[in-house]
Amino acid sequence: MAEKKDSATNDELILNILTKADVFTPEGGIKPSEYWAYRENVRIKYGLPECADKWDFPVSYIQKIEQLAKENKIEIRPKHEFQLFFEENKAGALTSKSVFRDNTIIAEQHQPDDWWALRARANQLSHEIVHALQNIMFPGMPDHIAEQEAYAYQQFNPGEIIYKSYSPEDIASWVNKTIPEWVATSLAVDNKLNQHDKIDE
Repeated sequence: MAEKKDSATNDELILNILTKADVFTPEGGIKPSEYWAYRENVRIKYGLPECADKWDFPVSYIQKIEQLAKENKIEIRPKHEFQLFFEENKAGALTSKSVFRDNTIIAEQHQPDDWWALRARANQLSHEIVHALQNIMFPGMPDHIAEQEAYAYQQFNPGEIIYKSYSPEDIASWVNKTIPEWVATSLAVDNKLNQHDKIDE
């Protein structure tokens, strides 16, 4: 009962923050509260764990994603095993620390006692696991929709929303400017990487 109560309280807090941010939505833009509903639909659709604590408790989050990947027969392998691929695709390598190709999530490796590397890996997995599940459940999904879903889940999580709650205007800008810019950049990188059918190890 306590866990459900805490969850309900947290949902109420998030909606309160986003309702305040809605008034700063640019004309023709997306209200943060509506974007939150979209993000939650993405999370539920793919059966994803909440990633709000990926910065504070990266080990726990990484374990959840590794288990989810295992259940769906998705490989997770370290980036250094595919050095040739990233060297041949420097545009992608320079802007992307991780990638999903050929039913494999490729992410930076980490040491168990390297706190920053653990956080980086958790963040990378929170994006690439969406692409991996999209590939299984909705093969052929248009790239722009795939990136929109991945960034919504990865970036617009409760932890980030609460962190930015001091500035409702920034939240509205985040939804309507910052995240779309990340999506556009990622699409440009993917277009270059997609020129290669396979990843060479």
